[in-house]
Amino acid sequence: MKDKKNDDVISKLVVDESTGEERLITLHRDHPKPVTRRDFLSTGIIGFSGMMVAPSILNVLARPEFAFGQETDQCSTSGGGLPAFITVNLSGGASLSGNLPPLNEGRDPLPGYSLLGLGPDSGVMLNDTMSSTMFQGVRVAGTRNATVPAGHFWLGLANRAAQGTVDKTSLVNVCIASADDNSGNRKDVSGLIMASGLSGEILPNLGTTANTPTGIGHQAAIVTPEAPLIVRNYSDIAGSLRPAGTLATRLTDARRKKLLELVGSLSGSQARTVASPGSATGITLARVVECATGKNVELAATTDPGIDPGLEPSVASIWGINPNNKTGTAYAQAAMIYNSLKGNASTSGINLGGYDYHGNARATTNQRDREAGELVGRILETAAVMNKAVMIYVTSDGSVSAPGGSAFGDRYTNDSGTRGMDYILAFHPNSRPQVKNDPFKHQIGFYTSGQGASDQSVVGSVEKAAAAVLANYLSFANQMVRFDTVASGVFQRGDMDEVVRILPAS
Repeated sequence: MKDKKNDDVISKLVVDESTGEERLITLHRDHPKPVTRRDFLSTGIIGFSGMMVAPSILNVLARPEFAFGQETDQCSTSGGGLPAFITVNLSGGASLSGNLPPLNEGRDPLPGYSLLGLGPDSGVMLNDTMSSTMFQGVRVAGTRNATVPAGHFWLGLANRAAQGTVDKTSLVNVCIASADDNSGNRKDVSGLIMASGLSGEILPNLGTTANTPTGIGHQAAIVTPEAPLIVRNYSDIAGSLRPAGTLATRLTDARRKKLLELVGSLSGSQARTVASPGSATGITLARVVECATGKNVELAATTDPGIDPGLEPSVASIWGINPNNKTGTAYAQAAMIYNSLKGNASTSGINLGGYDYHGNARATTNQRDREAGELVGRILETAAVMNKAVMIYVTSDGSVSAPGGSAFGDRYTNDSGTRGMDYILAFHPNSRPQVKNDPFKHQIGFYTSGQGASDQSVVGSVEKAAAAVLANYLSFANQMVRFDTVASGVFQRGDMDEVVRILPAS
């Protein structure tokens, strides 16, 4: 900075540190010293607020500790090669164990299943009129005969997923107790999945309830996810990709595109001045900003940026939706699944209400189970027609019980979180993912002779059960190397043989 003085004024040559631009300002000796922002603006010592703020932010970004970790010159791609991950939470305490008879520690049938609504003995594990083997020999309650009084989750799934899709799906169950009717259970896996590398290209993780920070009726297990986009209608997804406020209401699509192109141009030039030529920080920042603004320009210029399931006839048929009417729950659910499978979004969590159903007639609980199965069947079939791999995590808060000694198909009369269970379903479009052929079979943890999930198993807590879901997801994706960076120390090394059931997809 150079000064020029005379008797009446002081002239200063000011250099803008961000652009190198020089300008001459004049201070009058008979004027008071500037003390407010308005005073400084009037003298020309500072320009408008953007000229003051932007260099400060860029200077912070130039510090070594803010260096970015991206190693290539390419814009990042979504998903990181990981399969889609969908959570279906049955809020209220569904009888998942009443749809899939659990085994004991030795992986043998229990002496009886009456508390699970499956009869006073082990007949459900032996009698083909009470159960079937839909998934590589895994015995599930009920058959595909709609008159069967149990196992309606699987009846619903089979109604919506083709046999060829079921034949490419593996099933693992996790025996885990949890608190009844309680959104405080730390069972949500989405934070763990995203921390392991799953990301969306244009959308964040998606959820359906704002009551918890996870988007479903559970708290996060171990790692809290980023705040989800809550989806109640398709418009929630579509609206999230448009500039908000007056930019959305007062600018045409063409003008929004021009605005974003301008931002992209300014961002790129500013980023390149952050550091000296060749600086890794400056170059990487420029690349990251250009990738981000480039995607915004693309979205602003596109009528449909590939987020609408109704425009894919095969997907629309599965969900029974029409692109001319984008309202309703089915359209919203279809959009969530479609965008997760495409890699537009990371995880999706769908919360279904109505599963605090103890005390109701068995016909009511069967119908609720069937509806949950139909949703899972639609998810699997959507993955099949889109040729995408997916893992589905079905969970609930607590469970229910029937009276001791009751007959097969009797109604549930009480809440009973100790009868809890979670499902892991893995689909791959090429072939059915393999489950380890060892003494642990398809089950993680075990039930006791008292017909309750043991808290002494390898998954004796809800957080360990959630970590087991992560472990099987990463094994399915052939990325088990990432597990210790996300959930280190959760399991003893020897426990992993039982915890990991699903082998890498071929």
